[in-house]
Amino acid sequence: VVQALGGIMSITGEAGGKPTRVGTSIGDIAAGMFAASATLAALHQRHLTGKGARVDVAMLDSQVALLENAIARYATSGQVPGPIGARHPSITPFGAFETKRGQVVIASGHDALFRKLCEVLGTPALANDARFATNESRCAHEPALRTALEAALASADCDFWLARFEAAEIPCAPVQNVAEVLAHPQVRARNMALPIDGPEYAGLLVAGNPMKISTMRERKSAKAPPKLGERPPGSRPGSSRDSD
Repeated sequence: VVQALGGIMSITGEAGGKPTRVGTSIGDIAAGMFAASATLAALHQRHLTGKGARVDVAMLDSQVALLENAIARYATSGQVPGPIGARHPSITPFGAFETKRGQVVIASGHDALFRKLCEVLGTPALANDARFATNESRCAHEPALRTALEAALASADCDFWLARFEAAEIPCAPVQNVAEVLAHPQVRARNMALPIDGPEYAGLLVAGNPMKISTMRERKSAKAPPKLGERPPGSRPGSSRDSD
């Protein structure tokens, strides 16, 4: 509901497509994150001044805050932003591209990176094409540039190009599904795919804590949820948590 009301759905999805819900509960998550930050700021202020504060965070406000450059684009151009798929609205080439097998995201943020990209792809003539000489002109001719890039990318699969882009220090990534994300060595190294304590939860995974703090011990597994009728750890008899 709040994704619709806050405009997020109107800029999500493929160009020309219907408004699309963001794949996660971004309304709840964003409001919770803003509320946590605001609460910490209020506690810090209380520590400095001795005065408390009321924290007020709305889900709708949080969605508007996430509109980011869509607001600036509308305010400066008068044109209502719509969905444009996986590409960036003001930087080209910056998006997801088809290879022989799999999609690769390429983030070529400036002219020098674009020239390097063309060299790696074996298409140096693209960098000298007047249509693609500057970011502004590349944005104006994005469909033609995408066709040319994907024609070159079609000669090999995603892994082949990722190795070459990484060697050339061109920002890139494969478009991964959830299973691939959970199996990724970096995700595992950062303890972001945690097993749940207890033999009855064997094989189940939950997301780890993305906040790493040097003075706090990081868990290698997630605590099992309380069983039916069991008191949650840390609760007190007669507390509100007892009756949840």
